[in-house]
Amino acid sequence: MNNLQLVHFSCCEIMAGRTDEAILNSRSNWKEDFAVSGYTSSVDWGSSAIIEFYYLNQILENGLIPTEAAQALLRDIRFSGTTATPYMDAAGFEIQTP
Repeated sequence: MNNLQLVHFSCCEIMAGRTDEAILNSRSNWKEDFAVSGYTSSVDWGSSAIIEFYYLNQILENGLIPTEAAQALLRDIRFSGTTATPYMDAAGFEIQTP
């Protein structure tokens, strides 16, 4: 399976555990830019919808690799990372690579 580039978890708090580490350690002939992404926090459905549409659009429509899409997401949507806003809690989006 050398065409796998990303495993993304839309569920809450998956990146707070060791799931990402287990997946990264299990790779063998996957691409070097392979990534695991998801959230460290409990994310409400509104912020999750905004983040998911933006992130996946950057990959599927705009052709960015996952790490580039994650950088754009964290830059453009302030609450996606560790910064809360007056209306949205911080989502804790993270991306991990080997």
